[in-house]
Amino acid sequence: GKDAELEPIASNPAPSLPFAMRCYPSSSLVRFVSRVYKKLQESSSGEQQKSNLGKQVKLRQKNIFHEPLKPADSDTQTEGCRYSNPDNCASHSLPNICAFVRRDGMCLRPPRSWPKRYKLLLIKGSKQTK
Repeated sequence: GKDAELEPIASNPAPSLPFAMRCYPSSSLVRFVSRVYKKLQESSSGEQQKSNLGKQVKLRQKNIFHEPLKPADSDTQTEGCRYSNPDNCASHSLPNICAFVRRDGMCLRPPRSWPKRYKLLLIKGSKQTK
């Protein structure tokens, strides 16, 4: 009956094949599943490349909050993103707000601690120029 249809065809199927390919011999289904399986493998390698890129960005961003002021920085906006981890920013990738999306690269919603840090960097910068 129906239970016999669900049993694998081969007694020792290849472990690398997806379950559906081992159980259902329909050639159109096998082609479909193999395409999906291939896309899944490709997407997982793409995600790994994205995560490596994410690690590089995080290394660059790690100390950005403490870097000297840039010419366009103010207490309400920053030139570039000043978040140590931009993924935690609620405004990440928001049009007209996020530095990663805006053409001019200005962040219009820096971290809440930015005004205090801005004043400290301003004092530090004025001491260095004397």
